[in-house]
Amino acid sequence: MSIVKRYIPEKVYDKIQKLDYKNVEHLYVICDMIYRSTIYKKENKDYSNQFIDIPKYYFRDLIVDSNSLSSAFDLLKSNKIILSDDVYSKLGGKALGYKFNDDVISKLMSVNIEKKTISKKIISNKNDRNNLVNEKLHKYRNYFLNNFKIDYQKSIDYLNNWYDNSLSIINSSYVGGNYNQEWTKLVNKYNHLFISLSAINDGDLYFRKNDTNGRIDTNLTSLKSEYKQFIVSKEPLYQIDIVNSQPFILSLYLNSSYVGGILDEKELLKYNDWTASGLFYEMFERTYFKNTGKTLTRKMIKDMMFCIFYSKNGSYRKEKTIFNNVFPTIGEWIDKQKENKHNEFAIKLQKIESKICIDVISQELDNEDIEYYTIHDAWLVNKEDIQKTKNIIMNKFYKYFHRRPEMKIEKINL
Repeated sequence: MSIVKRYIPEKVYDKIQKLDYKNVEHLYVICDMIYRSTIYKKENKDYSNQFIDIPKYYFRDLIVDSNSLSSAFDLLKSNKIILSDDVYSKLGGKALGYKFNDDVISKLMSVNIEKKTISKKIISNKNDRNNLVNEKLHKYRNYFLNNFKIDYQKSIDYLNNWYDNSLSIINSSYVGGNYNQEWTKLVNKYNHLFISLSAINDGDLYFRKNDTNGRIDTNLTSLKSEYKQFIVSKEPLYQIDIVNSQPFILSLYLNSSYVGGILDEKELLKYNDWTASGLFYEMFERTYFKNTGKTLTRKMIKDMMFCIFYSKNGSYRKEKTIFNNVFPTIGEWIDKQKENKHNEFAIKLQKIESKICIDVISQELDNEDIEYYTIHDAWLVNKEDIQKTKNIIMNKFYKYFHRRPEMKIEKINL
């Protein structure tokens, strides 16, 4: 990464150029961090313009002098480029929240960071983060950081085409305040995708093991599925997916010693059969239609499972009622797991997934010198390595859980 780039909204850039400010790159860094934090903290999921909490040390890490940092913030706020919620609580763990003024929301553009003290620090921070991984992951980390690339021009053309089509729909469907809200969401979603693609193109790759759930987070795991077709590789890549992965991982936990015999045996057997066959969503759809006469799509069922796994008990009542109609004792058991801290249940499932998929299967792929990329519960490999990879996945699941998942294999790029 010879030239360090940061990304700021076009309207922000125009306003900054009109300001007579010596340390203009300080302004760029602050604006980039506000937008980048929104993306990488996975907040603001509906892409509306909301405040995001950012600890001051994030900024101070790049702008060391506190007076310079304060001056830059004051300038951005006094010119109504950024806003702060002015809510801070050290005791409550609440940092100040920041967002861009609605008037400057616009597409992102790149700016070069020429000040060596800042650019070197950005590169150093990236390298330090990438080095904070277990030694066992070094082989895959090095392969990813040295090889992962995309066809940037094709991916940007695809993104721009999507934006133009989406904007056309908004122009014909919304007026007034609703138009402004939908336009803001569209631009923020565009920027989310744009900065993700641009970071890969810049060589600004990250690789870290999530301390909470054990997953490996990379530019690939955060990349939208439709952009995987633009991954650059010497040979075509094929993705090997565990079919109905989340329900299948839950079945592994339901059959473990942690749960025991507290569930209805016939219900558990049915759940096991559906997940082992790889037909969980299809079987759920048929059974629900038989019981209610109502139709659910595969996507509705898949989204429903995420609601059940990841949300608080009091939310998504309709979706949970649907699930409980088919699996009443399993649904009741899941509710009990989430009575206190609801997110701990999802973390337990993700830990099971990461221990088998990352700590066991990916390690074996490294041992066998198979080149791959991984996306939590899926692997991208060359055609010649498909069968060997599939065998490793099947054998490792059977060794540790006495269950074998169904897998789906599809070509993802040219």
